[in-house]
Amino acid sequence: MKGGNILRLISLHVENFGKLSGLDLKFQDGLNAYLRENGTGKSTLAAFIRVMFYGFSNDRKRDETENERMRYTPWQGGVYGGQLVFETKGKTYRIERVFEKKNDSFMLYDETTNLPSTDFGENIGEALFRIDRESFTKTVFIGQQDVVTAPTDSISAKIGGINETGDLMSYDRAMATLTDEANALSPRRATGEVKKLQNRLAELDAELQKKDDIEEALDKTNAEMEMLRAELVKAQEERKQKSALRDALTAYQAVLTEKNSYAALQEEKDKAEERYKEERDAFSGEVPTEAELEPLIKDAGHMVAIEDSLSKNQLTPELEKRLSHLEKEFSTGIPDQAELGAEKEKAEKLRQLRTNMLAEALTDEEKEALDGFRRT
Repeated sequence: MKGGNILRLISLHVENFGKLSGLDLKFQDGLNAYLRENGTGKSTLAAFIRVMFYGFSNDRKRDETENERMRYTPWQGGVYGGQLVFETKGKTYRIERVFEKKNDSFMLYDETTNLPSTDFGENIGEALFRIDRESFTKTVFIGQQDVVTAPTDSISAKIGGINETGDLMSYDRAMATLTDEANALSPRRATGEVKKLQNRLAELDAELQKKDDIEEALDKTNAEMEMLRAELVKAQEERKQKSALRDALTAYQAVLTEKNSYAALQEEKDKAEERYKEERDAFSGEVPTEAELEPLIKDAGHMVAIEDSLSKNQLTPELEKRLSHLEKEFSTGIPDQAELGAEKEKAEKLRQLRTNMLAEALTDEEKEALDGFRRT
């Protein structure tokens, strides 16, 4: 106990220490009794608790009875060390030590947060109990066959300055001790307890300020989230309205398309009715049957063929001129076969005479005959 602060053991775990291996213990408030048969490791357990606070002593001794490290080396091998959980000044800590041949490892954790703690160093026993290992062994801790108490220099300083020879502590040593105690508490020294507490308070104030800033930022963020939610609701409502308008426009366009299609069909129907009326009027109000239409269709086909033939056999201007001459020649009518035969004979005789005339000159008689022939 230091300055009214009580140290209370909570639990321990022995990984391997002497004959102990995989041992877990929990301590209750008040007095705890650990009753076991002889040789089960009660003294080894007490030594484990002391070593967790102070580490090993007499490491240079070669005699196993004097060298604790050698004495408690695990019989079964494995990791040499363990854990010890305790409470002091309202906080819970966990010491973890692993013992090696040369370099031991020490870690202190805040048991609540499970984060490493720098509240105490490797000499945690002296920081907690304010006495060294030897004084702790001869006062607070009593090992097997060590039920003997004796003062040490440290104990003598604590109980009034009486050393082992019984002489009173000198004034200078007393002042030095008081100075050390004052320095340990001084608010002006970085190692002073008051200074540490002030630094801790400053850290807590900074953390509180950060907390206030975080809460302010959180409130601002919440307000912005509320605004975004409101904007989202508004946007969703606008989207619904636009969707409804789009659906209505689509339906209107569909109706308009149907209307235009209906108007086109109505116009086509009116034209068809008009043609139908014209056709009925052309047939005096009576539509002929298929049998009646068949000869008409044939005649129409013949007429088309004739028209086509006429278009193909149209007279050239020269033939038109000749035809006009013939029409004048035969204005009284076209001669029959007998008349044509007589004319052909005349033409033949005329041709013969011309041939003869060309062959020789005509006599007077021949000329008269020719003239007569021409007159006839």
